[in-house]
Amino acid sequence: MTQLENKQNKIPLVSIIVPTYNRLEYLKACLASVSKQSLLDWECLVIDDGSSDDTIAFLNEYNKKDRRFKYFSRPDYYPKGAASCRNYGLIQSKGAYIQWLDDDDLLSKNKLELQVKRLEEFSDGKCFITCCWDLYWPNKKLELKYLISEDESLNSRSFFKKLYEKQTFIPASAYLTPRSLIFSAGMWNQHLSLNDDAEYFTRVLLNSEKLIMSKDCYVLYREHSHERISTKNDENSLKSFLLSLHLINSHLLVKKIKVTPYFKWKLKIIFHQYSENYMDTLRLHYFFFLENGINLRFSALLRLRINLFKIFYPKLKKVIQSKK
Repeated sequence: MTQLENKQNKIPLVSIIVPTYNRLEYLKACLASVSKQSLLDWECLVIDDGSSDDTIAFLNEYNKKDRRFKYFSRPDYYPKGAASCRNYGLIQSKGAYIQWLDDDDLLSKNKLELQVKRLEEFSDGKCFITCCWDLYWPNKKLELKYLISEDESLNSRSFFKKLYEKQTFIPASAYLTPRSLIFSAGMWNQHLSLNDDAEYFTRVLLNSEKLIMSKDCYVLYREHSHERISTKNDENSLKSFLLSLHLINSHLLVKKIKVTPYFKWKLKIIFHQYSENYMDTLRLHYFFFLENGINLRFSALLRLRINLFKIFYPKLKKVIQSKK
């Protein structure tokens, strides 16, 4: 076997899996951030969900320039959706580590290198890693966010406590996960359209020993005029959001982990976003709300409190900032 053939047949260290659908403008920037990675040993699998723009032609040309980029079309026997594309991409992948990446997110050029370096300090494949992140739009000043410091780690119980305390989340693209841990957790839930990443990484977390941090790299979670799935407020999105929380709760209870403050926080967000239009749907989950400290019988009072908060909190925030 020649040296070139050996290089082409080598199993890549990292598999980057990107589902995409009709967002070529953002996909180009996303893949450019992949191509600039200081770690060279990777493959990038782009799974198209049936795009009607020029995505396919672009990906075919991209593959000719760099064979590490591979294009796949979601098979018809997989249901439409990002989760299905990720699952198909995972089956096609070969890497020892898995990097999930949305088609509109960006990686810092040292992201893979630094995270792989830290993970390889642990030989058992039982921990996974996150990094800093920030929302992104053109001309925005970089203000990196993080959940823990580099000398900290989180387990299943402390992870949800920390999320509640900081009232934040971690984008899926911030993680890098050993392949063995990915398959212990299982596939993405193809029935979820909203909050599917939170449900998925709950299973990853529960199958791991700990989550660690790499602070000198980051991902950018893009905000733009095209609506992200995670900002939709229709009834199907509401049902997916609620189902994901029920599943997360079930996963945790199996391990005898109860995180009521986290669920109360999330359910308040749901009530705030959906109660005006979909109160009947929320009432179907009356007991789930109640066991997490929210009584939907007082929905009018809850809405009043939320509206008052929306009016006075921005003013209070300005006062606090002016005194700093």
